[in-house]
Amino acid sequence: MTIVYIDSYRILSDEAQALVCPTNAGGVMGAGLAKVFREQIPGLFTEYKAHCAYHDVNDMVPFVFPFGDKQIYCLHTKRKFWESSSLDIVKDGLAKLLEWCLTEEIKTVALPALGCGRGGLKFDEVEPVLQAYLKDSETEFRVYHRS
Repeated sequence: MTIVYIDSYRILSDEAQALVCPTNAGGVMGAGLAKVFREQIPGLFTEYKAHCAYHDVNDMVPFVFPFGDKQIYCLHTKRKFWESSSLDIVKDGLAKLLEWCLTEEIKTVALPALGCGRGGLKFDEVEPVLQAYLKDSETEFRVYHRS
């Protein structure tokens, strides 16, 4: 469908069906946007931590948390919280996100510039990956990124 870039950090106020929370696969949500999600979405952290404890950190199993009329989709950008984000992990996460959107008939998704910020990736590295993976989807993706 389309990719819309939004020059803001206010992803939690987006009206999309799904909001993407960038996470590590180790069950920690202690910094950056993951911490904001943890503080603003009641129950998310407890359920996410239990999910990560159940799955091996290398399996990178996505976690979806219902929140009112939205879904919070936790997308891994790294394995452990102390690591830098990886473009390969971001790519894997985007492929899984696209599959989930198709299966669940998700029409709108708000996501951050994955791996940027605390993850250490540069937007000029991530943006072509977002374009490559998302441009042909029937879902509208709203990418939140401060320029």
